[in-house]
Amino acid sequence: MPEIRIHSEISKCIRPLTTEERKALEESLRLDGCREPLAVWPHVIDREVGWCKQCRKDVVVTLGDDVWVCEHCGYGVYPRQTELVLLDGHNRLEICRKRNIHFEVVEIDSVEDLDEARAWVIRNQLARRNLTESQRAMYAVQLEEIFAAQAKKRMAEGGRAGGKSAAKGSAHLPTPSVHAAKEAAAAAQVSPRTVQAAKKVKASGTPKLQEAVRSGQASVSAAAEVARLPARQQDKIVAGGPKAIAKAAGQRRRQRREGIARDALKPIRGHSKSIRKKALELPHDPVAAARTLVSVFDTEFLRGLVRELSRYLKGDRE
Repeated sequence: MPEIRIHSEISKCIRPLTTEERKALEESLRLDGCREPLAVWPHVIDREVGWCKQCRKDVVVTLGDDVWVCEHCGYGVYPRQTELVLLDGHNRLEICRKRNIHFEVVEIDSVEDLDEARAWVIRNQLARRNLTESQRAMYAVQLEEIFAAQAKKRMAEGGRAGGKSAAKGSAHLPTPSVHAAKEAAAAAQVSPRTVQAAKKVKASGTPKLQEAVRSGQASVSAAAEVARLPARQQDKIVAGGPKAIAKAAGQRRRQRREGIARDALKPIRGHSKSIRKKALELPHDPVAAARTLVSVFDTEFLRGLVRELSRYLKGDRE
């Protein structure tokens, strides 16, 4: 069997085990052996540096039909090589090698490149693990990046094949990121809004805050609020545990709502008692408008408002 390779970009897609989880897995493998085969990707190496017998030196060689071919002289160097890249079973492989435990492998032939390999790993994690909505959202962020890269690659290939006409036609299509975001949210079975919160955590959150979400210690919505704070403050809050994260997030939400309310309520011009009389100015963005309303009015009023708006939209009111 060829040597199994651990690819750094693929291993990043998998959350490391906690100390307790690793101990439990190691004990299970010791007692019962490795009952589930490791999933590997049979990757055909298509380019690297090799020794050319004709040139008598190390040169770049590229995969031909059946052999590596020297890019300098075209001489066939040696048969093409395949490496087994690990997709699933990183922790099991490490423990099995350490304790000399026998294991089997299964090859995943549907994977063709690194992006597909990463997507396969994430989908596999989503399918087999008992994950919270927040943990699924963090995986969805990774899927969105992969899907967007794949879409851009397809568009570039289509542009090269179709020429200028294809480029003009693509200007009227939605951007790859729009499709990627929807596809990733659907694959992870979470709402696009939850994925946006996870993107905020990944972009602005410290590694400790991100790990708190991945390990289930914090919800992604709470972590997104904490991610707005300075890095040192984030880590200090995470050190306080799940309750400290939830408390800090609640404080951030109240502060933002109070700020929105102050900015939204404006004095009515021309009124003799403008200090007491104020008008509510709503943003044109529906999400921002909803946040403004929530910050100003109580829940019971807003529920009644939604009912009345629904009746107007259905044509029940003039």
